[in-house]
Amino acid sequence: MSRVKLITYCLITSLFIANATPNANAAIEFTLDTILKLQEAEHNFPNKDEFETTVEYNKRVSAYINNNFVPLTSPTYQISDAIIEKSYDADKSIWSFSLFSEKLKAEEIIKVFQIDAPQQINGATINEEQRSYFELKLANTFSTRYSLTMNRDLARTINKSIRAKYTFKIVPVPKSNKAVIKKTPTRFIQIEENNIIFIELVKLQLYIHAMDTELARFSQNKEVIHPIDKQKAKILQSRVIKYREHITSEIIKYKGLIKAVIQSNFVADKYTMKGKKCILTIDLASSGNVKSVHASQGDTVVCNEAKKRILEIAILPVPQEPDIFKEITTIQLTIVPVF
Repeated sequence: MSRVKLITYCLITSLFIANATPNANAAIEFTLDTILKLQEAEHNFPNKDEFETTVEYNKRVSAYINNNFVPLTSPTYQISDAIIEKSYDADKSIWSFSLFSEKLKAEEIIKVFQIDAPQQINGATINEEQRSYFELKLANTFSTRYSLTMNRDLARTINKSIRAKYTFKIVPVPKSNKAVIKKTPTRFIQIEENNIIFIELVKLQLYIHAMDTELARFSQNKEVIHPIDKQKAKILQSRVIKYREHITSEIIKYKGLIKAVIQSNFVADKYTMKGKKCILTIDLASSGNVKSVHASQGDTVVCNEAKKRILEIAILPVPQEPDIFKEITTIQLTIVPVF
């Protein structure tokens, strides 16, 4: 590694540490947009000009880091839907949770982000390697397995509602990795088959989704388990059941609304459509925009008219609650002409 690269690596690390004051209470959601901004900052990282002294270059690098890296790497981030594996031991009434897959090695993958379409950096489309996958990996030591005592009835009821979320800090690519230093001497993204961002875990929480009910919280030096007595178990079971009923009723409601909008715009022809129908499959974006519509079966005339009207409408009513929307992101409707 060259002297300039070594000095720059030390500079970026020291600046990061100076600005990385953990504050888990102010955690913000980590998204693909954050990764893309970090990638762009790395892509535009300044190179030393041949007529520039090392002191001048390091001053320029320092300013660049403060303006482009620090705003992205100093916050405490949060991922609200972490990958967890869980199994329940009915004989011992104990849940066993693993934040990571046991099949993975020492630096376990926490979450993988994929860019589905080519992205642009300064007007140029980035290549296939840069737009494939981004993995988050642990840079610190943090327990990956946890146990939680819970009675069987409650465990069965909330089984599908248990989620994990964690807060973390982005850290520079480990200097000890020789392969990394060769490719990325001053960066936060390790460029390999999959691009890797290293993080230090701050806190992990197990909770019941959509109920703001924490089951347990784990940090480096502390473990908080919330005991659940019979009364609390009853309340939680009741709330989970009600929430599921709410989701079911909202799905029925929005499917009805979507069908009503289509039917109100449908132009029925008694002579060519009487006694006929069409079964449609519609893919929706979270905004309600129609991504695609296909006729799976039915009369060609009815199907063509229905597809035409749906594409003209363009935006259909959709729920704002993510749990409900994911149930109707792809829906199948039967359209019967009304005369």
